[in-house]
Amino acid sequence: MAALLTMLCYRPPEIEQEILVPRRLRALLSIALGLSATAALASAPAAAAAVAVSRAAFVNWPAYLNGPAHSSDNAAATAISPTTAGGLTRAWTWRPASPTMPGQPWGLFASPTVFNGRIYIGAGTGVFYALDEATGHVIWHRFLGFVPTLTCGALGIVASATVATDPVTNVLTVYVAGGDGYLYALKAATGQTAWRSVIAIPSTTVSDYYDWSSPTVAGGRIYVGVSSNCDSPLVAGGLKEYGQATGSLLAFYKTYRASGAARRSTGPRERCS
Repeated sequence: MAALLTMLCYRPPEIEQEILVPRRLRALLSIALGLSATAALASAPAAAAAVAVSRAAFVNWPAYLNGPAHSSDNAAATAISPTTAGGLTRAWTWRPASPTMPGQPWGLFASPTVFNGRIYIGAGTGVFYALDEATGHVIWHRFLGFVPTLTCGALGIVASATVATDPVTNVLTVYVAGGDGYLYALKAATGQTAWRSVIAIPSTTVSDYYDWSSPTVAGGRIYVGVSSNCDSPLVAGGLKEYGQATGSLLAFYKTYRASGAARRSTGPRERCS
């Protein structure tokens, strides 16, 4: 997958696993293109000195397409222009760790979420990472599962995470669909699991359910699509609603007929994020 501007995520061939970040970077802004191609916006030279003094001057991108409205726009990101873009240089690169288990996939297919100096991104291995925005160093990582090659190909984490404050505890939390069929709420500071809830558990014999959907957080609720891996077989798709504070399932909107005929609704071609 291609990427634009200052953060480059490559798909095939060998260089697909790198994240490239410009040297003048202080605030990343990821932009989704197609399924999950991304870009991140960096500080211009005029802003670099101010950010060096105060790391609190962040330009955040807290969710897929920047939020529940999916505007794919952040009016605060004004540093990059046709005049300054040519002066950007790479500051660091990062690659997720290689597979450690049989059948474990690799790569970067999720777009990065950026919040207050940290980058949150899942890898094809099923490992979810928190990186330091300034250096690319790994702050913490968590294994959230993957689906092996069965009737479809192997996949880890491809959905973008959402960063939001827990409405009860006020703890900054990362919400992400794992590769194991669960929706996770992870504490942003440490990666500790606050709760996890079932989206749809994949079969061990066929490639049925898979979590393509990026969580949308709004009004104390989390919305996640239910979908198949590659329609082999088809599954009963739909949209699930969870309570943000506890992960309790509140509703399940099913996008298929009452007779039970399955229809794909929120898979890779109809991404619900």
